[in-house]
Amino acid sequence: MHTWMKSTRNIRRSVRYPMQDKAVQREARVAGVACGGGIIDTGDRDSIVKQFNYPLSLTNRLYRKGFDGRFTIQGIIRTFSFSEKEISPSDKDWVEKALAVVTGTMNNIAKDCQWIGVAQKDGKAGLVHVHVVQSVIHNSTLTPVSGRETSYDIFRKVTEAVMEKQGITLDSGRRRKTDDNSEAAQRHKHAKEVDGYSWMDDLKRRIEIAASQTTASGAFEEELRKAGVTVSRKARRGWTFVLADSSRPEWIGKKASYDRFDTDFSMPALNKRFKTNYQIVMSQRAGRPLPDISNVFNGPAEEDQQDRSL
Repeated sequence: MHTWMKSTRNIRRSVRYPMQDKAVQREARVAGVACGGGIIDTGDRDSIVKQFNYPLSLTNRLYRKGFDGRFTIQGIIRTFSFSEKEISPSDKDWVEKALAVVTGTMNNIAKDCQWIGVAQKDGKAGLVHVHVVQSVIHNSTLTPVSGRETSYDIFRKVTEAVMEKQGITLDSGRRRKTDDNSEAAQRHKHAKEVDGYSWMDDLKRRIEIAASQTTASGAFEEELRKAGVTVSRKARRGWTFVLADSSRPEWIGKKASYDRFDTDFSMPALNKRFKTNYQIVMSQRAGRPLPDISNVFNGPAEEDQQDRSL
């Protein structure tokens, strides 16, 4: 299994590419199509392209100038390539199997974005592969994608999980790093317990303490400081937390973004927690019954729990 991901400056050109014939065409250029986010397969390339209807002015407003001074990202290109051991080109159901993997993955990591996937086996090796082009703007909120939606590690993990769920045995291949040698696995290895201590668990515990004592978002950073945690980066979706105090000096300075924990530390979830804390405090002062907090801060969304358990 090979996965590939990059951004594109011209989403319409990227959508047209997998649908136009090559100079020497071996197999059908378009064997099957899967769509999401409101895109409809009309069978006509140009009409499909026109459905990616977010104007460039909006994209430019959300994604500012890149390093070269140009307005850059309009979309994300993803490629799913399957080995013969995973989905054989001679399998009569190869199109359905490949598009099922793509649909399951995209519905997990880009369910609120426009996207289209084109299944083919017209390369030199004749292997089954799918080209996917995705917009970088959410349909419902017109906000840019971020976090796990743009993470290659999450993309890979979700794809492998979908394949496993569908009974497709993963073929890592010679060029693919094993799980034990991958960069993500090494990061996870260092976060595991050493002599009974895990800096990730320690950092999570400190964030939990700070969040439980905060009743307003403006006071959260001060509560983190009291708990021995600093913030290295603030984004609208979530923060990056740094372990500033520890019984193990060698782990001081270790940091992790909000989406690396198995608890939802995104700012929307934290703000919900702060509001509930405030209601509890006010209820206690007024002698009123406490609000129901059974569904507050119990953890991430179901799909996030699946991703982080991989």
